[in-house]
Amino acid sequence: MKLLKHIFLTRGYLFMLLGGFIFVTVLYNTYRPLDQGLFDYRDDGVITMSHAKNLVDHGFIGVNPSGERVEGFSAPVQFWTYTLFYGLFGTHFMGFADAQTWICTFLLGFFFVGIFHKKYLLGAVMSLPVAAFISMHASFYEWHASGMENAMTHVFLMGSIYLLTRFIREGEIQLGWAVFFALAALSRLEGIYHVGALLIMFTIFYKIEYRSWRGMRLMGLTIGLWSIYHLWRFWYFGSLEPNTGVAQNISVGENLASMWKRLDYHMSTSFQHAREIMSTHGAWWLVLLIPLYPLVNWKPQTKWIFFIGMTLVITAFLNPFFFGKTRLDPTRSTTFLTPILGLILAQVLLSIPLFKKVWLTLPLAIVSGFSIYMITPTALIEPHYICCGILRYEKVADTARKFDAENNLHRINLSTPDLGKISYLKEFNITDLGLLGSPLMAELFRDKDLIQEYYLEYAAPDVIQVHQGFARDFGRMLTSSRFKEVYKPQPAERTEWLNGHAPQYPTLTEGYFVRRDLLASSRSPEWQLIQDMKANLSPARIQQELAKAVNPQRPEAHQYVVRTVYRFMPEIRDAGQWREFYDLFADTPSAQYDQAILSSHRSRRWREKAEEWLREHIGKKVQQRNERVAGSGAKLVHRDCRYRVYLNEENTLTFAWLNPNHADSTARCHFHVHIPDSAGVPRNPRLLDFTLDTNRLYHDGDEMFYQVPIPMELKPTRVKFGQHWPGQLIWEGDHNF
Repeated sequence: MKLLKHIFLTRGYLFMLLGGFIFVTVLYNTYRPLDQGLFDYRDDGVITMSHAKNLVDHGFIGVNPSGERVEGFSAPVQFWTYTLFYGLFGTHFMGFADAQTWICTFLLGFFFVGIFHKKYLLGAVMSLPVAAFISMHASFYEWHASGMENAMTHVFLMGSIYLLTRFIREGEIQLGWAVFFALAALSRLEGIYHVGALLIMFTIFYKIEYRSWRGMRLMGLTIGLWSIYHLWRFWYFGSLEPNTGVAQNISVGENLASMWKRLDYHMSTSFQHAREIMSTHGAWWLVLLIPLYPLVNWKPQTKWIFFIGMTLVITAFLNPFFFGKTRLDPTRSTTFLTPILGLILAQVLLSIPLFKKVWLTLPLAIVSGFSIYMITPTALIEPHYICCGILRYEKVADTARKFDAENNLHRINLSTPDLGKISYLKEFNITDLGLLGSPLMAELFRDKDLIQEYYLEYAAPDVIQVHQGFARDFGRMLTSSRFKEVYKPQPAERTEWLNGHAPQYPTLTEGYFVRRDLLASSRSPEWQLIQDMKANLSPARIQQELAKAVNPQRPEAHQYVVRTVYRFMPEIRDAGQWREFYDLFADTPSAQYDQAILSSHRSRRWREKAEEWLREHIGKKVQQRNERVAGSGAKLVHRDCRYRVYLNEENTLTFAWLNPNHADSTARCHFHVHIPDSAGVPRNPRLLDFTLDTNRLYHDGDEMFYQVPIPMELKPTRVKFGQHWPGQLIWEGDHNF
C-alpha cells in the first residue's frame, strides 16, 4: 500500500505518466511508416489466444473443439489475461493484441521513469532518447507489436527492476509484490531463469547494504507461487514439459548433456546465436561506456542499476546455451534486452557530473533524442523479418470450408502447419504439421515409421495443406504409395523451392490434398456414417458400425468410426451422451487408443495412453516388416532422408532406398563397410567395397533393398558404413554391437 500511495499521490506519478506517453508517441511514429505485415499478429501469438478461446468456448485448454488437452503455448500470463478478456467481453485477438502493444508500451515508459527516484524530471527527459534508442532496434519493436507475449515480458522485467530498486533504496521489502515477480517469471515458461537471476542479485545487494538476508524471503515466496502454478500444470496436462518443448526438441537437460558430450559443437553453435542476440539488441552500445568509466560517479543507485541490468545482459547471452535456438527467430525470447540496455546507458550518463545540472541535461537530451528520432529506424537498420503472419491463412480456411460444403461433411479435420488463425476460428479440428497443437504428432515425429502409420491410418486428416519446409520434413510420407492411395491433390505442384531444398524427394509437391474416402462420390462407410450422425447422434448407430468394421487383426480398420465420433464430440458433450459413446469402445482391438482419443478433452494422461498403444502396436508391425525384408531380428542401425540400414542376427546388412523409382542413379552408388578384425582392432579394418547391381535389388512397397553379408568368422564389434560418389562422402554411419 505504501508503494501504491507513493506512486499515485506524489509528483513522481506525473513524471511517470509523462514517460509512458513519450514511449507511446515515439513507438507510434516508429510503426506508422512501416508495413504492418512485417510485425502485426504473428501466428504463434494467435496460437496462445486460440487455447484461451477453446477454454472459454469448449471448457478445456487446447486448440480443437472436439478434444485434446494440450499446452501448445509458452506464455501463461498472456494466456490467462486473454482468457479473462475473451470470457468477459468476447475480445477478438486483433483487438487484444493492439491493446496489449500500446498498454505495455505506456507501462514500459512509466516504470522506466519511476526507477529515477527524486530525479523524475531527469528520468522523463531521458525517456525521449531511450525511446528513440529502442525504436532503432527492429527485432525489439517488431516483436513488441507482434501480438505475442514479448510486450508483457518487457513490462514485467522493467517493472521488476523498478520494484527492486525501491526496495533497495527504502530498505523495506514488501513481500506482497512477490505476486508481481511470480507473474514476471510466468510471462514465459522459462522466465524464472531471468527473474531468478534478478532476485539473486537483489538478495546479494540487500545483504551488503542492510546486512540482512530478508531478500531470501521475497525470492522464496516468488519461487513458491511460481511452483504452485507449475504443480497445477502437471495436474492438468500430466507433464511439466509443454508440448512446445517436445515439438521444438527443447530440453535444458539435453542441452546440458550435449554441452558435456559434444562440447565443441554445442558451444560454437550456442555462441553464434548468443552473438546474434547481442548484436541485434544493441549490446555493442556497452562498449561506449568504457571510456566513460572514470567519469562516472558510482553511487549505490548507479552501481545497482548497472549490475542489475548487466545481470539480464548475461542471462540473455547465455540463453541459447541452456534453451537452444529460439523458434521463429534466435533473438525473439530476449528482446527485453534493448530497453534494459537503454536503462543502463541512461543511468550511467546521468551519473557523470557534467550531466547533473538540469539546465545542461535538458537541452542535450532533447537535441540528441530529436536528432536520433528524426532518422527513421529503417534508415539505420533494415526491417527484421519475423515469422509468421496470418494474412495468407484465409485461403486455407476457405479451401477446407469448400471441401466440407461440397461433400456434406461436418467439422473438417484440417492438417496444416499454420495453427494459430485457423484453430482460432474453432470451425475445424487440427492435426498440426507444425507439431505445437498435436502432442501425438510431436512425440512420434522423429520416428518416420511411427508417424507415417499414425498419420495415414489413425489421424487421417480430411484436408491437408502443406508448403516448403514442412513438405520436406514429411517428404517420405507425402511421396509414399499409401499416401497417393488415400489422398487426392487438389491442387498441388512441384515448386522451385522444393527443387532447391528437397531434391531427395523428386516427386514431392506442395499444396492441398483431400481424402478420397470423404468425397461424396465415394459413398464410403465413413462418409455414410457422417451423414447418419448428422441426422441423429445415435450410440446404437455407432455400435452397429463397429460390429461391421472391427477386425481383431487390423485395429486401423475401425478407426474411421473413432474419427467420426471425435468429429461430433462437442455436440455429443452438449447432449450429455459422452459416456455412452465412450463405453462403446471398451472392447475394440485398440480400446486403449480409442478411449484415450475420445477422453482427450478431460484426461491429463490421454496422450501417454494413446502413445503407449501406438508405439507397441505400430512397433510390432514395423519389426515384422523389418524381419520380412531384412531377416530375423533385424534392427535399424542407420537412417537418413533417403537410406536406411538394417542388421539381422546373421550379421547381414540390408540397405533400403526410399526412392525406388530412381534405380538408375542408385546403381552408380558405391558403398563401403568397414569391419574390425577378430581382435577388434580398428586400425586394420576389413573393407567390403561393392557397387550396387540392380539385378540383385528387390522391392517392398515404397522401398528397394540390397543385402550385403558380413563374414561370420570376423565376429564384428563395430560396423562402419557409408556411401561415396567419386571423391565425395555422401553419408557415413556406424553401429556398435
